[in-house]
Amino acid sequence: MPKSLLPLCALVSLFTACQTQPNETPAAASTPAAGAPQSPAQPTAPEAAADEVDEARQWLMTSVEDYYHSDSPGADAKADTDTTAGIYTRRYKAYKLESINLEFAEDQDRAVADFEKKWEGQYNPKYVGAGGFLFTAQDYGNLKVTRCTFKERTKDNGYLFNVTIRDLTYKTDNQGDIKVLRTAQGYKIDDVLEY
Repeated sequence: MPKSLLPLCALVSLFTACQTQPNETPAAASTPAAGAPQSPAQPTAPEAAADEVDEARQWLMTSVEDYYHSDSPGADAKADTDTTAGIYTRRYKAYKLESINLEFAEDQDRAVADFEKKWEGQYNPKYVGAGGFLFTAQDYGNLKVTRCTFKERTKDNGYLFNVTIRDLTYKTDNQGDIKVLRTAQGYKIDDVLEY
């Protein structure tokens, strides 16, 4: 008897739940009449998205220039630390450190295959680059972001920017894509794609 009542109870509760759902949108969610001015305090979805992209872009440009500045001792050493003041996610630091250590592996082919297998779902190891955390250069001087163009939102709600960085000290330019994520500690670089 109890087994036959279970489907009946589920059906009754589903019917009751459907009957109690409101069939109108709340007044606050309704769209304003044509020609009515929108409140400037509440941006539209495209405006909000544009503000978020601009915020992430500004953070990226400022952080790279501040982090890799000659008055900022040991920028690459800071990349190895696990502080919230760093500009990289923990995951990206682990990924990049492992890629840098590939050149010291005894069995290069096996090490590269293991690395690609481990990280392929999270990153594209084809574009990891060989060298520093930001781009291939091993040493950085004073960096200046000369171009930072938004490309797209990533599957994990990150922001992908095409970036050109000029090393003012060593007179070199580096270009690639940088993914920025919003974390609990603020924005962080979560990938650098070198082409």
